[in-house]
Amino acid sequence: QVCVLCGVTGAVTVKGSLFLNEMNGRSVLKTLQCLQSILASDGSGPKPSAQAVYWNYMVERAEALQLKVQQPGHLALARLACLTRAVEPNQLRSIQKDWNSLSDRQRDALYEIFLLDGHLQKAFLFQYLPLFLSNAVSNTDLGLKNALVFLVELYETLLNHRCLTHFTGSTVNVDIFSLA
Repeated sequence: QVCVLCGVTGAVTVKGSLFLNEMNGRSVLKTLQCLQSILASDGSGPKPSAQAVYWNYMVERAEALQLKVQQPGHLALARLACLTRAVEPNQLRSIQKDWNSLSDRQRDALYEIFLLDGHLQKAFLFQYLPLFLSNAVSNTDLGLKNALVFLVELYETLLNHRCLTHFTGSTVNVDIFSLA
């Protein structure tokens, strides 16, 4: 995937990438550093779990956006920042503004959506969620807040229809490509 991102402008020019600019490059490097922590284990202790590596990455991305993670809600916000492809602190501030305008019930549902891992706890996997959310941020008629409200409504509908209990496995795939 990294090689694909490096060559996004390959047909136009060999002097750079549309995606892999400095800010996105920093995120990619953070990803690779977190993954290296799995290999860096010298064998004297247990390897970090996949969940520990993932949440460590979320904490590092949050800190890069000047968000100090002090409670689980901050992890949900960090995950939302990643899903919306935020790479600059001013983007996080805009996300926080929309987040804070949601009701407590909506934020609680989003905590579940963003914090349940699909390994230790059964969860929905919203395919194309990053595309849906980043497009919502770019769409002035929709906006992130309305996209999050819709996501909560979809989540609650899925729960009301007991979709987590009707399907086997630790995740239930929900394809939202047509909404993105």
